[in-house]
Amino acid sequence: MKFNVLLFVLDTLREDHSLALSQLEEKGFVRYQNVIAPSPWTVPSHISLFTGLLPSEHGVHERVGAKHFDLSGQSKEAMSVSSNLISLMKHEGYKTYGFSGNPAISPKFGFQFDDYRLYGNNTRVEEAIRLLSENKTPPNAKKLEKASLLLRKGGLGLASYMFYYREFKTRILGQHPLDKGSKSILADLSRMRFNEPFFLFVNLMESHDPYFYNEGEYFRQNQFAYISGSRYGSKNFNVCTRYPKHAKLSISRLMQMINVLEPVLERSLVIVTSDHGQLLGEGGKYWHGYFLDDELLRVPLYVRYPNSCKPMTPDDFINLTEIPKIVRYVTSSASNDSILGSKTAFAESFGVLSDCSEFAENDEQLQKFLKSYSWRIRLFTTKGSAVYNKSIDSFEEIQGSLSEKEARELIEQHERRLATGESKHTEKKVDTASRFTKSEEEDLRVRLGALGYL
Repeated sequence: MKFNVLLFVLDTLREDHSLALSQLEEKGFVRYQNVIAPSPWTVPSHISLFTGLLPSEHGVHERVGAKHFDLSGQSKEAMSVSSNLISLMKHEGYKTYGFSGNPAISPKFGFQFDDYRLYGNNTRVEEAIRLLSENKTPPNAKKLEKASLLLRKGGLGLASYMFYYREFKTRILGQHPLDKGSKSILADLSRMRFNEPFFLFVNLMESHDPYFYNEGEYFRQNQFAYISGSRYGSKNFNVCTRYPKHAKLSISRLMQMINVLEPVLERSLVIVTSDHGQLLGEGGKYWHGYFLDDELLRVPLYVRYPNSCKPMTPDDFINLTEIPKIVRYVTSSASNDSILGSKTAFAESFGVLSDCSEFAENDEQLQKFLKSYSWRIRLFTTKGSAVYNKSIDSFEEIQGSLSEKEARELIEQHERRLATGESKHTEKKVDTASRFTKSEEEDLRVRLGALGYL
């Protein structure tokens, strides 16, 4: 008998905001702790989760001058040349389903599901967000000012839409609606009749920004200011009060989906996790990407094994690169390794995920920002953690009772392991040539822009 595989990623859900997931234990899930995301943002983390490779191995990560949109080509290549969960499941005769609220987790980025569905924002709303963002309209601008701009730039149709649809008014004139597509995903799951055995992947975006409209510009400015030591204007929104509400809805919708799928749970492996967290002002930092803080890298992990499978035994740390190992343990008779994780864990960052050089007021700030594009590694051990900048061979931070000598030895062991594999890390120039039709490219840019990825 082949077990179904269900993988849920609650995008941007911090481990310390995931306590409500403990109700999964009542449904037979095993909770794992000390789980580390390999990257502090979506695309490299998801590719690591699907391939079992760190960003330095699969090669999809931040680069100077590259924007989020530009990584689609590298992402497609990495997913095509590496063994990944989708190709593995297809090879084993599984029908693969991908339901995503994130346009980056899509066939355009190499996630080739048999049945793929993209959910999320109303396109009219996305268009309005794009116009407001392009014209630098601040969140605290008066409603009449926003409406006037939309009328001038988007025409009567777009402006009138704002006044007739409550969802539109809520998003543009105030706080972003909590739902980012999960309600529609839930409705489709309720109607679905899956062909077994099947592999189902679901990405829920409710915990992900935006929490207020047009905040992506402010998050990017904050990251630039922190890195370059420049000034940063105070925000006009409080993400600390909004994020918990979004996280709560994300978990609530996940539980509803688990209940809908109850009839197949007994013959399924079910994995619930997150791809990264979110900074909410800790140390003056906001958003995700670049930084290697606990709030970004520590994520939840719950696994429900089929009744005939003994749960895997955890080691000290578990990296999301272990997700394929969990799947193989349950679905492949050739896999008999029941230990999950290792004594150490690693996460990587290569720079800022969206180019922020436009905020530089002088060459000194620009040079500081450009230097942030370096290969940085966060090491986790039971004795403490360390952040190592490989590009300049220097430790930026060491915490706990871990010594620099011990940290360096562990980093060197890690590098030797990478050297024995097929590491794809390279500093080659990014190919930004269009890979889509003009309409496809514009649609993707609008959808990513609505999420603050500019």
